[in-house]
Amino acid sequence: MPLVSKDQIQAGLEQIDSWYHVIDLGYGIRTPGAFEMAQYWEQYPWPASFDGLRILDVGASNGFFSIEFAKRGAREVIALDLPGWEHHDWSPKQRRALEARPDEERDGTDFSIFAGALDLAIRANGVEDIVKPTECTIYDIAPERLGTFDLVFSGSMLMHVRDPLLGMHAIRSVTKSGGRFIVSVSVVREIEEHALPLAAFVGEWDQSNFWQLNAACL
Repeated sequence: MPLVSKDQIQAGLEQIDSWYHVIDLGYGIRTPGAFEMAQYWEQYPWPASFDGLRILDVGASNGFFSIEFAKRGAREVIALDLPGWEHHDWSPKQRRALEARPDEERDGTDFSIFAGALDLAIRANGVEDIVKPTECTIYDIAPERLGTFDLVFSGSMLMHVRDPLLGMHAIRSVTKSGGRFIVSVSVVREIEEHALPLAAFVGEWDQSNFWQLNAACL
């Protein structure tokens, strides 16, 4: 059942201590996310219509794009993200630090960043019959596991994987012939307009950031 009361939504919101996306939950309530992607919606090369499409949202996070796809007519949206925070491509040093945390802290992080926040946003928007949260790493994407899609979207996540080419090969394997694969990434200014296909290494030992690709590279 969708969350329909203001009190239920506010109670759910109080359980989440970290938001990535700004999402309208109804009743004038919006999540306190760091990124309000609605203002950039028209900049993406979306298809003319989402009606009847089966869509894969890779790195769905709190679900802004997944929910928008559903509200705009998608038949099914697979909101795919990691099983947990520790499943990022961390450096060995950072992975050891994360694994040393108490179980309660680790579970709380995963609930806020992944399952809890996404579930609240989906139910508040009444799209739980269309948007299906799915746990999977980008490297494990395969047609045998997920089927194929009319549209695949990857927003602001390729810089978080150690091997973006392998990830894109996996994504391409589930994109239907004649379908569309849309990638959105930030870039380093020095390589942004370069004619050569370049990737800049932007990694730090305690951040799951690795490569930023220019348009020619993509």
